[in-house]
Amino acid sequence: MAYKSQRNADSMAAAAVAANNRRQLDAVASFFHADTTQRQTGRYDSPVVADDLVSAANGTDDATNSVLANDIKAVVNRHFVDDYAHDTALSAVITTADGTDTATNFALANAIKAAYNTHASASGVHFNNDGTNTVTNADGTNAATTATLLNEIKGDVNAHVVSAPFGAMIRLIP
Repeated sequence: MAYKSQRNADSMAAAAVAANNRRQLDAVASFFHADTTQRQTGRYDSPVVADDLVSAANGTDDATNSVLANDIKAVVNRHFVDDYAHDTALSAVITTADGTDTATNFALANAIKAAYNTHASASGVHFNNDGTNTVTNADGTNAATTATLLNEIKGDVNAHVVSAPFGAMIRLIP
């Protein structure tokens, strides 16, 4: 399909963006997403774009579990509402309080597990549902079981987020 455009910068740019985004959607095939959830820094004329992944160190105790749980929550919440990655961004964000100690860490980890597993298999959210990266560890009940659960969630979330064809969607902002 050819995109028709007037010979002016705005019209040509809009056509180029539409063609790029259509090509990205056409390439989805067996991927879960049309694009990875990404974060951009830098100026508009020299952007630095990187996949939005959980980067906190693995959990081993209450302190590291808090950092990891809060990082996962932030990444998952940004991913859930990414309407360029998803066929339809329908997933509700996680509103459970941030982790600060044993009890809040396992409450948050368990809430993330439930919300993420629902997101991965929700009807109409993904181009192909994700049955590969589901969280299977038991719910956290103490620092050790919460660390095990959070470490699995980190791996599953990161693998899920990057399941998209090579390339990137272009989002025009006002």
